[in-house]
Amino acid sequence: MTELDLNVFTNFCANTVERLPVCDTLRSFGAAFGFEPFANIRVFCHAAPLRVPFDALHEALRRTVPGRTIELHSTRGLADGYVRSLELSDADVVFQLEHDYRFDATRIAHGVRDIAQAMRAAGVPYLRFNVGPNCDDAFDRITPVDMAGIPVCRTVIFSNRPHLLDRNYALQHYVPRINRAGRASLGIEKELTAAFRIGWIYGPPAHPPVITHTDASNALRQWRRQRLSRRLLERLARNAKIVRDRLGLGRYGRIR
Repeated sequence: MTELDLNVFTNFCANTVERLPVCDTLRSFGAAFGFEPFANIRVFCHAAPLRVPFDALHEALRRTVPGRTIELHSTRGLADGYVRSLELSDADVVFQLEHDYRFDATRIAHGVRDIAQAMRAAGVPYLRFNVGPNCDDAFDRITPVDMAGIPVCRTVIFSNRPHLLDRNYALQHYVPRINRAGRASLGIEKELTAAFRIGWIYGPPAHPPVITHTDASNALRQWRRQRLSRRLLERLARNAKIVRDRLGLGRYGRIR
């Protein structure tokens, strides 16, 4: 049986745990796929640009997925956490999930185990879920493909939208290309698209959107707008985090 892990990537885009989007995303994910198929659930958090206690985040995660052990790791950015998530896992296939998406379960006709097994049978190393209909646009150029009985589309880009990875393939081929110091998804998407010019999308041509991007940066923008002084506080917090990381003083690695 194909072993699966779930890796979740978040940051402190709000100043309280209640305003962070990650728990809503996990609830949506659970409604679409459930958590039972996953041997491990790991959350990788870049503790910036604002500050929230790690204990508060961990407790909120445990309430959201009751009865499961949730590993919480502190990272130095999305790309850093992305690479570490692959290095820490022993699973055959990993689900890579950023913190600000919602899933429409009615548009997913296959279980996550079936999708993962089909990927391995067909030699598909990466499969993403689309935020728009499966069609040609400014970025995607799609070709219908049968993935061991599951209809998918081949495209010409690598996107960091929610996706499944063949972990061993990703370690060998993707990780050497990733810029771990890149900000946001820039260390991943641009590099892997340039290197491989190929990706796969769940569903046949014209398949409707499976996910909605809720854009976690909205919470940060709202917080900034409330008071002018908060822009200064954010800048100070960012700079302090950079200094702590450079000096090796910041928390890094597994927290809980």
